[in-house]
Amino acid sequence: MEDRYSVRLIDRQPRLREITRAGQKLFQRVSQMVAEVDELGSDFLQVGHTLKGPRSISIAREFGLA
Repeated sequence: MEDRYSVRLIDRQPRLREITRAGQKLFQRVSQMVAEVDELGSDFLQVGHTLKGPRSISIAREFGLA
C-alpha cells in the first residue's frame, strides 16, 4: 500500500518501528470495517436462527427449457 499510494505507513529505523499518522488512520478504518463485517455476520446468524420449518423454491418449467 505504501508504494501504491506513495504514503509511509510505518517509519522503519534500524532500532525503532513506529506507525505513522497515515498508518494509524488506516488501522482505525480497517478496524471499523472488521467490526462492521463481524456485525453483519452476527445479523446473518440471528436471521438464520429465526427461520424454521421446511423451505422450497419454485421455478417455472419453461425456465429450464430455454
